[in-house]
Amino acid sequence: QVVTFAKAAASLADTWRRHDDACVGRAHITLARAMALAGSHRSAENAARKAAKAFRRRGDAAQRAEALMLSADASCRRGAIQDARADSAKAQELFERAGGSGGLAKLADINDRINEAMGLPTRAQLEEQERQQQLAIQQYLAVYGGAGGPAA
Repeated sequence: QVVTFAKAAASLADTWRRHDDACVGRAHITLARAMALAGSHRSAENAARKAAKAFRRRGDAAQRAEALMLSADASCRRGAIQDARADSAKAQELFERAGGSGGLAKLADINDRINEAMGLPTRAQLEEQERQQQLAIQQYLAVYGGAGGPAA
């Protein structure tokens, strides 16, 4: 039922408030979230892209970044990894320009899913590799004393 209401709101915004980019954008972001929760990721991606377009016309970088983040998430979930990477990169650029740290944290999670789908290491895996390297260095220094030779 929520999806039905969100579709109706987006349709009404497109029809009666088409020149109000803020209204159209928010209606399509709401629709994108509802479609994502319903598991319809292609529809969520399309709605998020419409929202991003409306916010671009309005000049609202923070809202556009949010819409692109939703689009990247939906693209990743439906397996369109290249689309997800492109939307994610643009969203990150916009969040950094607008100073949205909360959005960057959510975007980092999406980027981890994108990296995982591409077979690249996630943040957690990279942090574990760094920890393992530090541990190996500490063990080497404990055994060899840091001078390159065995400790006396």
